[in-house]
Amino acid sequence: MTPSKRLRNIYKNRHYYILLIPAVLYFIIFKYIPMAGIVIAFKDYMPFVGFIDSPWAGLKHFEKLFAASNFWQLLGNTLTISIMKIIFGFPAPVIIALLLNELKNAAFKRTVQTVIYLPHFISWVILSGIVYLILSPGSGVVNYIIRALGGSPIFFLANKYWFRPIIVMTDIWKEMGENNECRFYPDSFVI
Repeated sequence: MTPSKRLRNIYKNRHYYILLIPAVLYFIIFKYIPMAGIVIAFKDYMPFVGFIDSPWAGLKHFEKLFAASNFWQLLGNTLTISIMKIIFGFPAPVIIALLLNELKNAAFKRTVQTVIYLPHFISWVILSGIVYLILSPGSGVVNYIIRALGGSPIFFLANKYWFRPIIVMTDIWKEMGENNECRFYPDSFVI
């Protein structure tokens, strides 16, 4: 195709190109421009100077990371938690969508949808406080039930065996509404 034919084709389909402008701007503003922040990894960042004027560090931070004695444990935890989030976090919203689809009472369905969607708008700091209060060994609801059933309280947040499941369950709980495949259409679900 010659350049003049290409220009005529673009002019002929200009309305479609105009429709592309918001999407292209979105990706430029929110996806490509923030990638400039990657430069922080290669600098000795000083907050009052800013990342542009901070001195270069080269690969010093990466060398320090890879030389750390617990690097492989950290990498293993990261990979394990990520895989657990995929395995358990992917089907959870689909299952919730299917269950919500079976509800016949529209008002109850919308209420459940709202309750499921609310944790997405809570910050991680507040949500971690809620999780702490639920799992607290002294006053937490879960340990209260364990004591009522004759067991001894468990400090879930300090137990290395419970760390990963709690992280995964908290992430699923927080993002269940946002990741929900039904996207909360009031009367019709698209799965």
